[in-house]
Amino acid sequence: GVGWPGTAVRLAAGAGGGASAKRDAGGARDEKAYSMFFSLVFRQSSCQHPLLAKAIAVIAQKKRANCEAICNTDGGLQQLLAMVLSADAVVVKEASTALSTLGSYPELARKLIDAKAPQRILAMLGDDNSAVQICGLQILSSLAFASDRIAREVFGETLLDRLIRLVREGATHDVQVNALEAMGNLSFNAANRRAVAKYARSLLATLALPPGAGSG
Repeated sequence: GVGWPGTAVRLAAGAGGGASAKRDAGGARDEKAYSMFFSLVFRQSSCQHPLLAKAIAVIAQKKRANCEAICNTDGGLQQLLAMVLSADAVVVKEASTALSTLGSYPELARKLIDAKAPQRILAMLGDDNSAVQICGLQILSSLAFASDRIAREVFGETLLDRLIRLVREGATHDVQVNALEAMGNLSFNAANRRAVAKYARSLLATLALPPGAGSG
């Protein structure tokens, strides 16, 4: 259980390691508390509440062990992926922040892939709401940057077409920039880079030139 590491440190440290032992024991207690919190929250749809969504995102950002606890909680990833479809903008944003944080670790990114996160990302990129599109792009960027293999696995013609459309026709500059960043992160993989390279110059020109430039 999570209590053992702190106990082992206390026994080994002796009198001179008291402060370190207390920190480790405190960390173990925090992890246990967070695991219990996730078990309760993800058991029902109450996690769709903005305050709970915010709490999940903040805890995930604290350290990797918390992200692992989310992934190891029954229904945890499925609930987070359901939260990004919420009608509440705050819930979508906070759930996306948590997923982006999880996706930054290669081993946890793999679990997101297995939980069908790429399909959910595609749905977000196809949403009419720019804020939802940006959230989806940020999750995608995180996954793509996690590892070369993950970047290759999430890549596909449908995704590339959607990204190109967002760069060229995104309703806001932020959408365009985030779409281009996602393409850049995907392009760390050599095979992806060859596919993206065909469009890179024209897409960069789309962002570099002010509206109407070059006409006439």
